[in-house]
Amino acid sequence: MKRNKLALLAAVPVFLLLLLLWWHIPASAQETRGQAELSLERHVQSKGLFPAAGDYVRYDVTVKNIGSSSIEERSLWANFVPVQNGGGGDVEEGSSARFEVPSLAPGASAQLHLGPFKLHGAGEHVLYVGINREGDAKSPDDVALNTRPGVPVDSVSALDPAAAAALPAGMGIAAAGVALLAWLFYARKRRS
Repeated sequence: MKRNKLALLAAVPVFLLLLLLWWHIPASAQETRGQAELSLERHVQSKGLFPAAGDYVRYDVTVKNIGSSSIEERSLWANFVPVQNGGGGDVEEGSSARFEVPSLAPGASAQLHLGPFKLHGAGEHVLYVGINREGDAKSPDDVALNTRPGVPVDSVSALDPAAAAALPAGMGIAAAGVALLAWLFYARKRRS
């Protein structure tokens, strides 16, 4: 009987300590994380056949609540940056935007239209996204996504405008050359 009383007396301070810790945890940290699935479709607004510096990219993003609780009062942040910039939360050259996510009951989905984002120069550009209360890349995301944190969800390669203009002509010349060779082989085979 004495052992039970001692065990109970030892458990009381631990319980009080846990209760005190719980009391001092901010409400935002106590919230359960929502879960969402993102799917996106890219649209390049280009003057030519291939994306080039100066063109624009926009995205249609579907956010689906795959968790057991509603997602409310949250914003999706998006950073569209050149690869040499490192991406993530620091946007020096590139585009950063915030988009309100409507309240989503479990199983519900909504479509957001992101952009247009400018391809500032030739090279690879990447899109980073996340969802949190502030809609800010520097704040921790509080909705778990089907993407890996710190990893871009999409990338677009932009050509130098002169190369983008010359490439279709070069492809046409190459196609004409292949057609000429095919005709020569056909004519030769026909003679034999």
